[in-house]
Amino acid sequence: MSTIPASILPVKDGAVGIVSFVYDDGFMDTCLHLGQLFERYGLLGNIAMIGKHFADVAAVDDAGQYTFTHTPEQRQKIEDFRRFFEDYPRFQIISHSMTHRAFGFDEENLRRETVAPQQLFRQIFPGQDVLSYAYPGFADDGTREAQFRAAVPFLAQAYIAVRGVTTGLPQPLAQLDPAYPINTCSTRQVTELYTSADKRTKDAIMASASVGGWTVITSHNITDELSEIPFYVTKAYYQTLIDFVYPFIASGRLWCAYFTDAVQYLTERDNASLTAVYDEASQRISLTLTHTLDREKFFYPLTVRVTLPPEWHADSVRLQAADRRGQRMDREVTVESGEGGRSVTVNLTPNQGAATLTPIGA
Repeated sequence: MSTIPASILPVKDGAVGIVSFVYDDGFMDTCLHLGQLFERYGLLGNIAMIGKHFADVAAVDDAGQYTFTHTPEQRQKIEDFRRFFEDYPRFQIISHSMTHRAFGFDEENLRRETVAPQQLFRQIFPGQDVLSYAYPGFADDGTREAQFRAAVPFLAQAYIAVRGVTTGLPQPLAQLDPAYPINTCSTRQVTELYTSADKRTKDAIMASASVGGWTVITSHNITDELSEIPFYVTKAYYQTLIDFVYPFIASGRLWCAYFTDAVQYLTERDNASLTAVYDEASQRISLTLTHTLDREKFFYPLTVRVTLPPEWHADSVRLQAADRRGQRMDREVTVESGEGGRSVTVNLTPNQGAATLTPIGA
């Protein structure tokens, strides 16, 4: 047996960079517009949702588990969004607080504004992991950043990353390389006042697509007509933004990622160990991908490139591996040829035992 070259790619599927779309607050008219738009282009999106739109906190037990009450209006909104997620399964939920109001410094209120919405959204929207949080932009009395810092211990119980109000960085929870370039842009209608914001967004997209990095594009309501609210944008403007970024996605230079998926990939990538062992006698390559992170929060498949033995001349190989839930898969993978020789690129979930590659026909 011998080891052979194998590596984890910096970005999923060999893309150069990452782009994520986040819509704050979750009003249905904008969600429907984005649902239709993203369906047409095959994009993925994130909705930062506020708990009070769907429920009110009734109580919390000694174990920190919340119970909720729902008004008729809130129940209707739950049903509306269940249908939305069924019709447009291209969106993940980001928790955006319980009330979108100031946290203060009371521990119970800090816990309610951070932990409760995750429990609520997991309860009413099964299948949503809700592992990321977006700080709400409540009015700043000079202590907002201090309130955010006070919330970190509670956020760390439930989430892997936090999107800030001004910086947007997925810190302080994410264990990311501080040198990795992350650009967060908030959409602004192109007017005399906000031309620079539009340019900054497009510059960030081009940088991520050309040299790498992650661009997070945050928007609020998207309207038919120009609004007096500066962070609302028109459908026509948002279309120009999609038209600008889409070619980079379609060409494979940008990975259009859910916010949580991007954090998982980047964090796992920097904390994973990969080995590739070739058994010449059985003509089998065994791949072992592991990390020591919390397996309940970090389970995203990583893209691995494996250089094949020179005696393998088949045009495809068979991959046998397990997914997040331990279900085994068996599929054919096409062999690629390049300057470094013949190789295959596969996506493997960490900590699921050995995956194997064998040449088709062997």
